[in-house]
Amino acid sequence: MTVKELKEYIADLPDNMDVMIMQVNDDFRYNLLQNSEVKEVNFIDPSNKEVYAFEACLILSDEIIDSNDYDSDPN
Repeated sequence: MTVKELKEYIADLPDNMDVMIMQVNDDFRYNLLQNSEVKEVNFIDPSNKEVYAFEACLILSDEIIDSNDYDSDPN
């Protein structure tokens, strides 16, 4: 993903929306951005599994996601 593509994607998002990147593996400290999506994120206390907060966030990933991976029809 280029800076231009990212700017086009985030142009209409609120300025105060958090941006997060998933850590997929530890091979490299930094990886090229391959995917982004807006998703509701739950912030959960690991000790009691209670949700403290949730909000829509822009999730960034270095993992290449194939839309065919999410096809519900196996044929």
